[in-house]
Amino acid sequence: MAEQYLMEHIDVPEIRMIVVDKAIAEKDYQQVEKLCKEAIEKKIRGHFTRPAPWPYYLEQIYAETGKQDELTETVRYILFQRDTAYFMKLKNIYQQQGVWKEKEELLWQELSKKLPVNEYAALLERQGEMVKLLDVVKQWPSLVLYYGKQMAINFPEETYKIFEEYILKEAHAATDRRKYKQVCRMIKDFAQVGAKEKAINLIDRLSEMYVRRPAMVEELGGMKRKLGT
Repeated sequence: MAEQYLMEHIDVPEIRMIVVDKAIAEKDYQQVEKLCKEAIEKKIRGHFTRPAPWPYYLEQIYAETGKQDELTETVRYILFQRDTAYFMKLKNIYQQQGVWKEKEELLWQELSKKLPVNEYAALLERQGEMVKLLDVVKQWPSLVLYYGKQMAINFPEETYKIFEEYILKEAHAATDRRKYKQVCRMIKDFAQVGAKEKAINLIDRLSEMYVRRPAMVEELGGMKRKLGT
């Protein structure tokens, strides 16, 4: 009766997980594969807000049974489901297969299209892909606030240029004191990437450009005093 009840309610995520766990314990890998592939096809969610566990189950059984092709495709699938921790797993598999060099560039291209830009940029930063990260930040200048310090080590002039242009754009759009303070925080970030003198010069430039915005000039003056100490 218990077995019948479980199968009658198999589309309930928690129940499917119970059945899959039981099948793994019994080494009934064919049943595990069937239930997990079915869940992926039906887009059955995970437990509450957790990621759907089905591809992770498949990864486990393919690793245990030595099914390398299936394991590779499953790791790829998980990575493209935005679990970027799986980048290194896939890289390691490709390295073991001796194909990493030929797969690397295409993989990055695919990830650039599949991942949200903030997740793609974070992955590039973790992997030390600073040239690619610079290209992304050029397209999405707001990211310089997060990666400017790392980028300035290798590409100081390019990074400073992105910072200045982004701050000028944000200052132009600022309309109240709260936004003026945000601009000043950006200038502080700019100074902290090794461009203190440039940041102070930018303050002077903005103060002249927006002399008719006394609140902005006041905030800029306060930031200049802080940077000058």
